[in-house]
Amino acid sequence: QRLHQAAAGRVDVVMRRELLESLIALLAERGTAVLFSTHILPDVERLADKVGILKDGALIVDAPLDVLKRRVQKRQCVPTNGAPPQVEGLLRARRLDGGYELTLLDLDPVREHALRASSRHLSEPLAPDLEELFLDLTIRTEAVR
Repeated sequence: QRLHQAAAGRVDVVMRRELLESLIALLAERGTAVLFSTHILPDVERLADKVGILKDGALIVDAPLDVLKRRVQKRQCVPTNGAPPQVEGLLRARRLDGGYELTLLDLDPVREHALRASSRHLSEPLAPDLEELFLDLTIRTEAVR
C-alpha cells in the first residue's frame, strides 16, 4: 500500500515536471500566451512572465514577475519604540523576536531614511519569492495602516 502511494506521488511529480517543460518549450517556440492557474507557486515562477493574484475574488496584482520582484522587498528591523514602523508602502509587518519582518512596496530613499531613523537596526533588502509575496499580500497578521 505505502509503496503504491509513493509511486503514485512520484508519477505526479514526474508528470508535472514534464508538463512544465512542455509548456516552456511551447512558449519559447511559438511565443504563445498560456493562462496557467495553480497554487504551486514555484511552478509559476518557472513559467510566468506576468502574474495575477486574486484575493476574495478581486484581482489585487497584475504585473510582470520581474517588475514585481524589483518593487517589493523584505527587511528586518528593530524599531526604536517597539511598535511596527509606519511607513508608506508597508504591505505587512510580521513580528519576530525583538523586531519585525517588513514587506515593503516601492521603498524610495526618502522612506528608507525615515525607516532607518525609526529603527535601531534595519537589514539590507531581500527579494521575496512568489510564495512569500503571495502570503504577504493575502494574509494580514497585523494591521499595518
